[in-house]
Amino acid sequence: MKKPYLRIYLSLMSKSKLNIKDISSFIVFISTTYLSTVWINLYYLSSRNVDFHKYYGYINYFLGADVDIDYGQGSLYFYLIASTFKNKLEIINENNFEIIINNSVQNINLLFYIIGLIGVYKLLKFFKFSNSLIFLTLSIFNFFPQGLFIRAVMKPEILGFSFFPWIIYFLEQFKKTNSRKYIYRALPFLVLVLSSKASIAGMILFYILII
Repeated sequence: MKKPYLRIYLSLMSKSKLNIKDISSFIVFISTTYLSTVWINLYYLSSRNVDFHKYYGYINYFLGADVDIDYGQGSLYFYLIASTFKNKLEIINENNFEIIINNSVQNINLLFYIIGLIGVYKLLKFFKFSNSLIFLTLSIFNFFPQGLFIRAVMKPEILGFSFFPWIIYFLEQFKKTNSRKYIYRALPFLVLVLSSKASIAGMILFYILII
């Protein structure tokens, strides 16, 4: 009689340990996301990036300035930055301009970055990776140079990171279930990515062609 109860107890204990492991790795993930974001905010000014002035015309355009847009980039990303920046126009002066534009860029980048991380999590769970391994991987990526760079600079490449995992996830779900609802769910992400930048669109189309 004792052996069945012992097996149940050991099973519960193993599940409890797994949960603790998952929770611990999740806490590490949240901590690294927060610390890496604070580090970027404190030590990097997005306006000092070499490509900032290449794209700054978009910000002026969405603020109502009479400027021409010379580059064929998607506008959603820059519209959101301009909207965030516009909400603080009343407090902007020559002393805090760089700080406010910097915060506007990095806050929008963080939003898209988190959307991308959730997409990566969903995709890795689809491929049966454990929670603890996923959170450990994402924690490392938070301090990986590219993980820092895409959050720090004003470039539409962040949209590729944000939406590409979701496109792959929904396409893989479609391959597995043959349900068209996953195609419909992938379409908004696909449209946004394809209209964001030609190089990103090329990578997405290449992936779709080979799957």
